[in-house]
Amino acid sequence: MKNDLRLSALLWTAAMVCAQIKCIAGEPAPVRPNILFVLADDLGIECLNCYGGSSYKTPNIDALARSGIQFATCFATPVCSPSRAQLLTGKYNFRTGFIDIAGRSGAVKELDWYRHPTLAMALKDAGYDTAIAGKWHLGWNNFEQKKNDKYDEESNDYVFSPHIQACGFDVQRCFRHAYIYYDKPKPGRYGPDIYQAWVLHYLEQRRANPKPFFLYYPMGLVHAPFMPTPLNPKAGEKDGQENFKFMVEYCDNEVGQLMKKLEELGLRENTLVIFAGDNGLDFRLHAKFNGHVVPGQKGQTGDRGSWVPLLTSMPGRIVPGQVLKELVDFTDFYPTILDFVGVPVPQFDGEHRENTIDGVSFAHLLRGQQGMSREWVFSQIADKWFVRGEKYKLRENGELYDISGSPMREILISQDLETAESQIARKRLSEILAQIKKQ
Repeated sequence: MKNDLRLSALLWTAAMVCAQIKCIAGEPAPVRPNILFVLADDLGIECLNCYGGSSYKTPNIDALARSGIQFATCFATPVCSPSRAQLLTGKYNFRTGFIDIAGRSGAVKELDWYRHPTLAMALKDAGYDTAIAGKWHLGWNNFEQKKNDKYDEESNDYVFSPHIQACGFDVQRCFRHAYIYYDKPKPGRYGPDIYQAWVLHYLEQRRANPKPFFLYYPMGLVHAPFMPTPLNPKAGEKDGQENFKFMVEYCDNEVGQLMKKLEELGLRENTLVIFAGDNGLDFRLHAKFNGHVVPGQKGQTGDRGSWVPLLTSMPGRIVPGQVLKELVDFTDFYPTILDFVGVPVPQFDGEHRENTIDGVSFAHLLRGQQGMSREWVFSQIADKWFVRGEKYKLRENGELYDISGSPMREILISQDLETAESQIARKRLSEILAQIKKQ
């Protein structure tokens, strides 16, 4: 199997070299790949079968994992807004001000796109069409009411945000609040279907459009309230955990619909598909994970609060069937996507100051090549944070944890029982924190 993967990677590299030679010889450069980034809300690793979860059925997401790379250790932040800010800016939250949910615990209320140019802005400047549908959660000011969508007369009026547009998105179909109203904008219609229909319609429009696109789809599912879905409509209006199973499965169905649509439209092979969760499972829920029933840790600094699924797929470009253990965090998406499509990271912000990026590109892993991968991740919520390597994690209060058994178990190491190895780890992690804060 390993030899097959190496051969596939070598063939891919050879193809890229040939493409570059043709470009130098005067032939037109290949079309840049499309990007579809699907971000599930509050979907921790314990929810997915491919990561060891067994409480819910996720065949479509599991198939997506098999079609490309499943990253075993990807870290976001413990709540929504900070992860989204990292994804779009490549910066840690103490730089952007999104240390918590927008406007909470001293966090900023709106992403400053002028000081922190976004991934969408960089791609748009490089010739991409950009679109977003779903949950924005990086600023709710200056929303304007718009008329019905032309393609769907059943939809009621929706909101349009000049702020989202300024952040680089040409077209948008977002909702104002932190969570979706599942029975609106049309009573009796399942809310997530509104955004799924918009995304499918957007993809259909790309069939005859030669320009590459970046479609960012931060889904409403599986965030609370835990309302009935079309899979269990007789459950009534009760907001209960028993509905969550069907919410996960509905999310999985929507992912399956997206992949099927890409195939039908002939877009699958030239579209980099990225699927991730924005933080851990809601703390009010429990899921069976690797044979144990575990509580969700959303909003907490335990590993499962920010340990999320990450899948990447692109037939013919990404070797299928891979499970990689390299550490990834959400700041890495910004440089990785730009690297993969051949767009440079902007060197300056709107005020012509240095555009400091914390992310580390893992595009070489997508290409099957050798390269530098990160040795640690950083995660923050309000005044709590941790910096984490492969075996040890250092908290803001000085606590050091042995995480070799994580995500099932984290062991606090008493300072009077520290070993030479743990002391070295403490010193190293402290130095890393000082280094990133100094930049």
